[in-house]
Amino acid sequence: MALKLGGAADVDGLGCPNRQNGGQNGRVGGYEVAVSDDCTTWRTVATGTLKDVPQTQRVSFDRVRASYVRFTALNALNGQPFAAAAEMRVYGTPVDLPTGYPPGERPGLNRPAPGVPRRGRARACRLDQAGRE
Repeated sequence: MALKLGGAADVDGLGCPNRQNGGQNGRVGGYEVAVSDDCTTWRTVATGTLKDVPQTQRVSFDRVRASYVRFTALNALNGQPFAAAAEMRVYGTPVDLPTGYPPGERPGLNRPAPGVPRRGRARACRLDQAGRE
């Protein structure tokens, strides 16, 4: 699977959770991690074998600038010809940090919406089956 990062980033790792629902099918054994700037030319930055544990495992590699990260399962831990992956995490820092207002400094942030008290604006509510509070 290839992950588009939304721009260049200095990446140095990938979080790989194994299958969580208790089955052995699809748990990744051997893997390869590659990076790219254009999703065409790839450079391998890590290879190895994941452990047979349910926790997310970190695959670390030397920091590299890239716009795409590709994770390839080379085999499954149980020897079957398929693998599964979900909720992959890329570790690193975007080259161009997002812009916007710092938390708490957005214009109008400190004014409550009409009819909403200043304190306790966020509250949980229960809905009935028809979607009414």
